[in-house]
Order: sequence, then structure tokens, then C-alpha cells
Amino acid sequence: NSTWSDWNVTSDSMVKDLFNGPCSMDQVMPGEYEVHTAWVQKSQDLMQISGDEVRNLLRGPHISNWIFLWPTRSTTADSQPGCVGEYEYFATTQRFERAGIPTGWPHTSYLYRQISGRLMTPQMCLHPDY
Repeated sequence: NSTWSDWNVTSDSMVKDLFNGPCSMDQVMPGEYEVHTAWVQKSQDLMQISGDEVRNLLRGPHISNWIFLWPTRSTTADSQPGCVGEYEYFATTQRFERAGIPTGWPHTSYLYRQISGRLMTPQMCLHPDY
């Protein structure tokens, strides 16, 4: 990625800060965490990741799944850096959560689905206080 910014999920700077920057995992829990990664090139790759198999790899008492991808409804999701299909993204996070791996980044799958899909707006319109 040629564009570097703090909010861009394809930016190495953001990931480096999470592990080595101020208040990072390395500072808060030095030597007390392990990292497993999965290389995802296209949306369909997500469907090949088994939540149960991933859970069996994790040895720590406290676990969390961080997914640095953007779910999108675009038909060209796989051609955009960091983007994957919305269906594949949420199917994967839900498989992980069913296997006992809570989503810690960016939010639990249910909440992130509400936020990224802007699903709260129609519900709020029905409430008289809004």
C-alpha cells in the first residue's frame, strides 16, 4: 500500500503500533501473548478457515481474534486492498465466536455488523425519542 495513515487497515504502521507502540501489547503484556496470522488474498479464503481448528492452536487462557479487514458489499471487494466480501467476513467472525474465540478487533461481530452496515439508523428512526 502506497498510502500510509493510522486508519488504513492495510498500513503496517497501525499494526506495528498495536504490538510495539505506546500502550501496545508488548508494553502492556510483554512476553504474555502469542500471535497467529492467516494470509487472506481474497474473500473466499476466509471461508477456508475453521474456527475449531484455529481454537485448537491457541494455548493462552485469554484469547481474542483481531481481523484487520474491511467488510464491504462491493462486487469488487477482492480488488481493493484490505477489503473482503461482507458475507465472508461475518461468516468467519461468527465461526470464530462459536468456537470460543471472541472478536476483539474491531468489535464483536454483532456490533460491528450493526455499525458497518448502518443497521442502527432504521431502528433509531422508529424510536420516538429520536
